Amino acid sequence: MIFKPLVGRKEWVDQIAHALVGAAIVVGFAFIIPILAAALLSIAVGVGREVRQRLKAGMRWWDCGEGCRLDLAGWAVGVLIGVLISWGLYDH
Repeated sequence: MIFKPLVGRKEWVDQIAHALVGAAIVVGFAFIIPILAAALLSIAVGVGREVRQRLKAGMRWWDCGEGCRLDLAGWAVGVLIGVLISWGLYDH
């Protein structure tokens, strides 16, 4: 399985939180840097967070299991939403 299933309220809340933080970083930084750069910054923060979690758990930093991939997918959805919001707010 590529992603672990979204079973339970905690998992849904976790993924919504990832998406909200990813979007907030993009929208917040799009005030001062280009939208693409804000999106890349948000992605770097998300990946950095997952790497930190792996290292803290005593795992190799590149071992991204089902939960890690799900978290990164949730973050990516947030980045996409943040780009769309920023594009609508700042580029027109």
